[in-house]
Amino acid sequence: MQITVLIDNTSKSGLLCEWGLSFLIDTADRRILLDYGAGDAFAQNAAALGIELASVDCAVLSHAHHDHGGGIPKFLELNRKAPLYIAAAAEEDCWAGGRSHSRKGLWASLFGYRYIGLPAGTLSLAGDRILRVPMALCTGNARTVPIGEHAWIVPHCGAQEAGRKQRLYRRRGLLLRPDGLEHELTLACESGDGLVVLSSCSHAGPEAILAEVRSALPGRKVAAYIGGLHLYKTGREGVLEAARAFREAGVEKVWAGHCTGDDAIGILKESIDAETMCAGMKICFPNSDN
Repeated sequence: MQITVLIDNTSKSGLLCEWGLSFLIDTADRRILLDYGAGDAFAQNAAALGIELASVDCAVLSHAHHDHGGGIPKFLELNRKAPLYIAAAAEEDCWAGGRSHSRKGLWASLFGYRYIGLPAGTLSLAGDRILRVPMALCTGNARTVPIGEHAWIVPHCGAQEAGRKQRLYRRRGLLLRPDGLEHELTLACESGDGLVVLSSCSHAGPEAILAEVRSALPGRKVAAYIGGLHLYKTGREGVLEAARAFREAGVEKVWAGHCTGDDAIGILKESIDAETMCAGMKICFPNSDN
């Protein structure tokens, strides 16, 4: 199995980078796209790497934020067949409090909030190619949606407190309500080393996400965790708490980028085997049938 980082905050070999994330996952029987970045850059990088996005068998949206779904229109243009898996709760209605990571944002300056959701019309553009994944049941028996023989979508059962702490909101009529993160999905792939968990922003926290994966796919070792950890605004204690969650879950290796933050990755490296991601990176695992 091979995972190619198509877009991330940093890049190598002259590839484009942006505040966004996109992965191409090649399992033994499926080519899966997880997220689309904020625009067309992921597709330009794919072309530079010799990857034809028309060959993607299925695509997954990790959550309904623009830096992960802004490139959906470009993908639809390049790939005419792949279904797009999104959470049943995903809509074009996500907001955040405070200024943006880029220190821009007139709306945030004037009103204290800024729109961070999918560009208007994105979901209608995808039409009947969208397959909605039901929300998980918070009963200890998480649902999964298999995509091929070696990959599963693991939905959240909600994380109200995490959304409130991160000042994430969803529009309900004329009001903004705390985001319970029901629109966030995790992807788990089976490799010869064990499960590889991909969580693009980990808003609910690694501990909660790993617990959901273990509940949904019991008895499997989690070999690796790949994605954004949303620690760029977290203090040292919060980062060390995430590191403890990885150790306690037996995760052997973490690849982190996007919303993790350079300082946080440095702290993670003090106590776990962690590596910084960048656009163009290829992460390889033995196939599960080897």
